[in-house]
This record gives sequence, structure tokens and C-alpha cells, in this order.
Amino acid sequence: MISEKFYVGYSDIDKNFKLSNVALLKAFQNIVTMHATKANDSLKSTNYGWFLTSYKVKVLKRPEYESWYNLSTWSRSVKGVTASREFESKDEKGNLQLCALSNWVRINKTTQKIERVAPEIIEAYGQEEKTNFESPWTQKLQECGKVDYEKNITIERNFIDFHHHVNNVSYLELAYIALPDDVYNSFECNEFEIMYKQAIKCHDEVCLQYTEEEKYYNITIKSKDKTTLHAIIHLYK
Repeated sequence: MISEKFYVGYSDIDKNFKLSNVALLKAFQNIVTMHATKANDSLKSTNYGWFLTSYKVKVLKRPEYESWYNLSTWSRSVKGVTASREFESKDEKGNLQLCALSNWVRINKTTQKIERVAPEIIEAYGQEEKTNFESPWTQKLQECGKVDYEKNITIERNFIDFHHHVNNVSYLELAYIALPDDVYNSFECNEFEIMYKQAIKCHDEVCLQYTEEEKYYNITIKSKDKTTLHAIIHLYK
């Protein structure tokens, strides 16, 4: 496990002066890279990288502007080519503020192929039984049978990271773009899931499909011709 304090600054807040979900996912990214460096598995020093396949995030009490929150992450389990990682934050009294579950695969950067995680890497990260979830594995999200609204956009450079494709945080930003104005302006999402399928590259044209379900808003991201599924996001009410 590794823990780090994060400050909620101006660039991290939503309209309610609280930590935004986008800023939270960025903090997740940063603490994961800290853990990788501690395990001697930095992107700069190895021929491997971790690619995120899914997130399940729950916010119980959102950290507020000009406050600090203690974020922790740990490796939960490895099964086949898939690894599980959890996150959590607790307040100064030890009460759980938020928690998250994520699944990852390990990629050989030369071959761009998924490979099993080597035993020495598993040992370097460690595996802990501590959990806030029933299972270390996220559930597959399903597309909706209907689409209420869709919008086509072209991916610009601001969404792209050093892997030359859309950063995993930006999929949540794309989901927010798909929301109707009345939903976006009135909705505070304290629980969401993201399933990543196929990477999106700069200048790709994508179709953002929005559907309102009973318990959540479903945003499906596909190629413009709808032949490639890029991601599914559930924003729970």
C-alpha cells in the first residue's frame, strides 16, 4: 500500500467548491505512478506499462476546496493477465470518504501485446486482502437497447496523453459532454463505472450516445460509423 496527501485546489473543484470526479481520477493516476516507482516499475525504466480496463468509483463525502485528503492505493489481486487495484480516502476521524476499484492489464511496450504479470512484479507491488468491495473484479457493462440522444465530435489534442491516445480520465469528460444541459447542471454524480474497450486516437471522430435508465445515465462511446466500441460509462443517480 502507498498513501499520499492531496490538496483540493482551484483546478480540482466543481461548481459546489468540492473535489470533482475528473480531479479525483487524476489523483488516482498520480498515486498509481508513485506506487509503480516504489515497486521499481516506472514507465521510464521498464519495457512494460499498465493499461486500465475499468473503474468503479463511489464518493461518500466529497473533499472540499482548500482541504487536504489522504488517498491510499494497493494491489488487491492478480488473475491471469488481469490485475485488481483499490483506492480509498478517509477523513481525519477515520471515516471513509471515497473508494474505488479498478482492473488493469500489463502491456509489453515493444510488442503491444498483453502479457501475464511476472511473479517478481506481483511480489514488488504486494497483494492485500483489505477491500471495500465484494469482489476484486468489475462487472462488464452493457450497451443500452435504445439511444435517447447522440452527438458526434472530433477528438482534439487536448484529450491525448503520451501514449498517443485519449487519456483514461478524458473518457469521463467525454461522458459529461454527452449529458443534456439540464442533467449536467443539476446532477452530482457520486458513483460511476467506466469500461474501457478500444483506444481513441487524435482526430478520430466518435459518437457519444446518451440514454437515461432508471438508476443511471448510460453514455456509450463508439466510432462515428458505430462499428467500434470505445467505452461505456454509467453515471449513477
